[in-house]
Amino acid sequence: MPQQSTEDLRSFIRATKDIILPRRPSLPVTMLMDDELKLLYALARDHFRNEGHIIDAGCFLGGSTNALATGLLENPRYRARPRKALIHSYDVFQVERWTIGIYFPKGTKRKSSFEQDYRRNIMPFADLVDVRKGDIRDEPVFPEPVEILFIDIAKHYTTSDHVTRMFFPRLIPGHSIVVHQDYLWHDHTGWLPVTMEFFADYFEIIGDTRQNSVVFIYKKQIPEELLRQDVIASLSIAEIDRLSQRARSKYFDDEQKAVLAAGHAQFMGILERDRTWLGRWRSAVHQWLASTWRGTSRRLRSALRGASTSAKRSSTAARS
Repeated sequence: MPQQSTEDLRSFIRATKDIILPRRPSLPVTMLMDDELKLLYALARDHFRNEGHIIDAGCFLGGSTNALATGLLENPRYRARPRKALIHSYDVFQVERWTIGIYFPKGTKRKSSFEQDYRRNIMPFADLVDVRKGDIRDEPVFPEPVEILFIDIAKHYTTSDHVTRMFFPRLIPGHSIVVHQDYLWHDHTGWLPVTMEFFADYFEIIGDTRQNSVVFIYKKQIPEELLRQDVIASLSIAEIDRLSQRARSKYFDDEQKAVLAAGHAQFMGILERDRTWLGRWRSAVHQWLASTWRGTSRRLRSALRGASTSAKRSSTAARS
């Protein structure tokens, strides 16, 4: 199938805002805006060639999954050759404190599982979805080609680094679309512009949803050696600052640039804290524990983390 030009893709992304989503009796509660749901629906319906897979990284209660699956079922290339488990949905499926009273009833226990709620919400499309529960940082490199990569899970720069190494090697040059849902979200994800600017020779922005999501086309193959490293971990503070400034200088209007600048400032504070000797020690211990105990029971790993936390608190109390 011939590749679409960048301008054609930009026109396609702009046109998604005018789509009327198919009506369904009930839709799951979602954090996504309507324009984001329309975007995912249109990508699955019109852009997906049925040659690879769709990644739904950070599916929450299933809003993104529903939009992708609905579009996929209307895709003529998929309907001509149906396949199962094409959408791979990742989440820890644990309730966060701030979501109680908004997305979950008051009285819901923090860290309780909402996996069954998610599965109930995607029941009409269950055979299309491969549900991947757990910390995505424990997942290996994805084994198959990826046509659509929706990322709503990179809430920390270490997760962002892992997601990059996990999926970018499987993108299809000239075709694959990456949607970074948190790129323009408030001021909490300053590592995303830095990461995408690091790979600026290989991606191009083709659209956004005004707030939150930014859409990229994967232009050409990234050299393998660049994908073996953790991007943020490999960069100095000065390099991160330079890449962030360069990202803000492109494409975005003044309001969006202000959001990116706020995100960068918050990210710099996180890095300055993490890159002290104590921060580096804690990170090294965490990585060692994760690699040593991966595959053991969750109960044992939880106990170890609890013991580690208690030790840190005792050490802090002793120093003070």
